[in-house]
Amino acid sequence: MEIVGKTPHFMVKNFDLGYSELVKFLRCFTNSVEDLLFPYFEVNLENEEKEWKDFIQDRAVCKSDFWSFQGATHKNIYWYRPKTEQELMKIIKNDGMNFITYITPNGNDIEKHEYLIYEVEHVTDDDSNKEYTAMFIDERNTGSFVERVLPKLRNNFSSLQID
Repeated sequence: MEIVGKTPHFMVKNFDLGYSELVKFLRCFTNSVEDLLFPYFEVNLENEEKEWKDFIQDRAVCKSDFWSFQGATHKNIYWYRPKTEQELMKIIKNDGMNFITYITPNGNDIEKHEYLIYEVEHVTDDDSNKEYTAMFIDERNTGSFVERVLPKLRNNFSSLQID
């Protein structure tokens, strides 16, 4: 794994972690007063199995009328959070390798997020034309990633390289 970029946008190239390591990675962004919030489209929820539908609704902290991400606007989004590490792993497994999460202070809406983190499975290197998985990280407060998160990542992931 290699971190490239500069504040406020970073990318982790060759992001290839198992589920438990991915949970550990995401927890480097949080502390005791922050939540991981995941979006779920209401239109998709209507067609879900009862167990997953109940899981989302029981963990929903708010619902937004609209949400814009990468130039697309979506309507009626549930924002839900895992209560345990096992639930976080369940969410990641359900979303696959293309998930989106926001790190927010407890009780705050999505607009007050500290970080936006999303994984993209198929990214192509411009120089070598090789494909890899990447984790994108956008920070809200300039310098917070380098000051707060990067030291935790270095402690937990010895193979991490910084460009």
